[in-house]
Amino acid sequence: MRSTVIAISALFLSAAFLFTGHGLQLALIPIAAANAGFSHVAIGFSWSGYTLGLMIGCLSVPRIIAAVGHIRAFAALGCAVAALLIAFSFFTDAKAWLVLRFLQGFMLAGVFIAVESWLNDKTANELRGVVLSSYSTLTLVMISLGQLSLTLFGPTDPRLFSLAAFLTLLAVIPVALTRADAPKIAAKVKVDVNKLWTTSRVAVLGSVLVGLANSAFWGLGPVFGRAAGLSASELSLHLSVTIWGGAACQWLMGRLSDRFDRRRVVAAASFMAAGAGIAMTYSIDRSYALLLAASFVFGASSFSLSAICVAMAHDRARPGEFLETSGGLLFIFSVGSTLGSLLASTAMELAGFKSLYLYTAVVHGVLALTALGFSFARPAVPRAEKQEFRPLPQTSPEALAIDPRSRKEPD
Repeated sequence: MRSTVIAISALFLSAAFLFTGHGLQLALIPIAAANAGFSHVAIGFSWSGYTLGLMIGCLSVPRIIAAVGHIRAFAALGCAVAALLIAFSFFTDAKAWLVLRFLQGFMLAGVFIAVESWLNDKTANELRGVVLSSYSTLTLVMISLGQLSLTLFGPTDPRLFSLAAFLTLLAVIPVALTRADAPKIAAKVKVDVNKLWTTSRVAVLGSVLVGLANSAFWGLGPVFGRAAGLSASELSLHLSVTIWGGAACQWLMGRLSDRFDRRRVVAAASFMAAGAGIAMTYSIDRSYALLLAASFVFGASSFSLSAICVAMAHDRARPGEFLETSGGLLFIFSVGSTLGSLLASTAMELAGFKSLYLYTAVVHGVLALTALGFSFARPAVPRAEKQEFRPLPQTSPEALAIDPRSRKEPD
């Protein structure tokens, strides 16, 4: 038991450093790209390159880990991520940044898989719910802390790239020093869109649409704040408050979906997110306090939608299909994320920076109407037959294997 606690604590410490550095670079790279004169479309392509690399990495990196071992793979990939962060300060070409972002996503996929497969292996069945919830919350809290780090030097200071790299390297140390046996990769992504569509149409459409909307915030939200003239502290707080909304309210939204028809909860949350997006657009040059309030509501209503879609599909899936169902929806979400920043950046290029959250409002509005419409077309799953909602990090399929619902998988 003592060795298990030590191993999990080391992994959480590693994850804390990792996601703090990750949060910093999520805000820093779009701002640095805008400062370098990149167009909105070029910045959108950069984010798409990152998500495409992350998606391909989730599919192919497990073979690398199997070949060289967990510790060496984690250390090598973590150092590569740090080196790539430093490399951004040496290039001012959009094409070079696209390549760097793709490689960064690919390498980060391996880092996420290594940490989460270890966490899955070391977590006892009776603690899985607690560990998964704690890990999900940790990711959001540390990402927000990383984004607040923009205020340390100012968003144009190249030392921020060094700080992000430094935090990533610190993440390597706890895992590199572990004496625990290397785990096996538990989750394999298997995507059967026809099967998922038959199981839950709203879950499939919701995963795509949530990916289209969320990628606009992560990839272009910092550009929105910079274009509006927010100071470094105002911009970082706007981004962090959005994330805090998601961290604080994901359990509330999930519990409501356990009690009521999940499709109608998705519709209500999507309408809230659409309204919050419109409010952010209106308030950006009028009231900073209103911007922060709308940001919190946006995060609270939109960040839980993906996990609710997973729960919705799992309610109707056959026993033992949780990993297949959730892994497939994660893949579909990733496809939406890859396309979303391209669409949002095109809107910003054509209609100005204020169109960013009008774009998300349209996407959330479509999701709200879709979910509401399907709720009248098919009876809801009875409350007694529902599976309990669990928050899920959108990092790698290995995080899904930590979920207690995956323990019902057949041998």
